[in-house]
Amino acid sequence: MSEFAARCPDCGRSAGDAREIDEPAAGGRAGPRPGTVPPAQRGARPADEELQARRRRLRGLMALALAAAVAGLWLALRSPTGGAPGSETAWLVHALPGRIASQTADGTVVLSNPDGSRPRTLTRFPLPEGSEDRELLAAADDRFLISGTEALIVAGAGESAPIDTNVLFRPGMVPAGPEPFADSDRAVVVFAGRSPAGDSPLAAVLLAGGGVAALGTADQASGDPRGVGAFVAVAAPAPAGRDEPGTGPADTRVELRRPGASVTLATSASLNRQLGQDPTLPVTLRVVPDAAGDRLAVVVQPVGGHRADSAVVVLDRRGRSLGVLGADSGPARATMPSWSPDGSELAFSTETRRGTAIAVWPVGGRVRRLAPPRPGARFDTCLWAPDGSTILCPESGSPRWILGRAGGGPFVTVRAPRIGRGAPLRPVAWLPGSS
Repeated sequence: MSEFAARCPDCGRSAGDAREIDEPAAGGRAGPRPGTVPPAQRGARPADEELQARRRRLRGLMALALAAAVAGLWLALRSPTGGAPGSETAWLVHALPGRIASQTADGTVVLSNPDGSRPRTLTRFPLPEGSEDRELLAAADDRFLISGTEALIVAGAGESAPIDTNVLFRPGMVPAGPEPFADSDRAVVVFAGRSPAGDSPLAAVLLAGGGVAALGTADQASGDPRGVGAFVAVAAPAPAGRDEPGTGPADTRVELRRPGASVTLATSASLNRQLGQDPTLPVTLRVVPDAAGDRLAVVVQPVGGHRADSAVVVLDRRGRSLGVLGADSGPARATMPSWSPDGSELAFSTETRRGTAIAVWPVGGRVRRLAPPRPGARFDTCLWAPDGSTILCPESGSPRWILGRAGGGPFVTVRAPRIGRGAPLRPVAWLPGSS
């Protein structure tokens, strides 16, 4: 070693080597020189940068989640449910297609979105002082049937065309129900006066010209979508000591009527047998055809019985049984089922040990019971969305409607529309299109 090297041992090292030399720290321990990087931390800079990048990504995701939560809360507060139970699905209601037709007590016919929003007046029928309220009874596509004290009125509901009303009915005529339209909405089935003893005169009024075709007598009827005619329930005279019409195996029955022709589809005896009941059991019958007229739901209720629910037998146009639903799972007493648009399912309210439920029955299959938000509530006839995905059930005596997926899931409660001073009545149709 040279004398220079001995006096300056670091002078022959490079600048990088010099930074690596440790000097004794306070207390005699070696430590890094100020400004130097310890060997253990060499190569750590890329790892730190990756960690910082991960943290930035995490902060971005947290910001997105917070924004989504705030947006969801905003939608819930703006929805008709007002954040009520089930409001986590309320946003789905706003996307439902179609229009709901309903009527207020002052004679205003209202169209609204299914969630009750954007109501608009379709038409209003002034009521003479002292007269009874007119009622919107039924709707098919874009035609409405309004009943009054003096006449029945059919109104068209074109989006841009003015309302065209035609008085085609004589005083005293009452539309049959729950489905009075017949022959692809070209005719309306009416009772020409009602008899308190049971069967009453029945007729079909042709909307093109006002012609009238007699259809005999019946206790209850619904129009035949396939032609000028009706599915009818015929009631036998009331048994001794009873106020309601009763049954004999050949008396109370279901028929398909056409002008001058009648075909018996079922008798009370045959229906009772299919339900496992005494064939002579007195029953009242109600008929509800599907939209195509291919299937007929017959609601069977014992006369004077105390059952909470009714039984249902589904027939085809020839009277062959397609499905049977016992009274333990059937529609609540004094209510009617409604058909899905494709005629495959029935929806109705039913009584259970836990209160009222909304039931959907695939004909011939198992009943699906859907729990409404208020188990103690009672419901009128349910409506189906035009695509069959959703059902709307109005709560009896209340401005509330409930909407739920027919396949299952929670219901959403919405408030019926209100225009003017009239309180909302039951909705009668879920029409295609938009409001």
